[in-house]
Amino acid sequence: MMTGTLTRRDILRASLTTMAAGLVSQSARTRANNSTKQRPNLVVFMPDQLRAESIACYGHPLVQTPNIDRLAREGTRFDH
Repeated sequence: MMTGTLTRRDILRASLTTMAAGLVSQSARTRANNSTKQRPNLVVFMPDQLRAESIACYGHPLVQTPNIDRLAREGTRFDH
């Protein structure tokens, strides 16, 4: 990697590393708390060539994406 230049691969690697660290941390907390029997459901949706503006839940007036909209409505949606 050149100084000051980030590639898509670098960003993806950093994102996955951060996510893995969070999952390990959550797993350790869950194991430490014996009263928690249910494991959390986690879906990471990272499409390669889909802009947020192309999805109905982010405001596109014509495109219909009911399954993605339901996931956004029932789960956690990141705006930034």
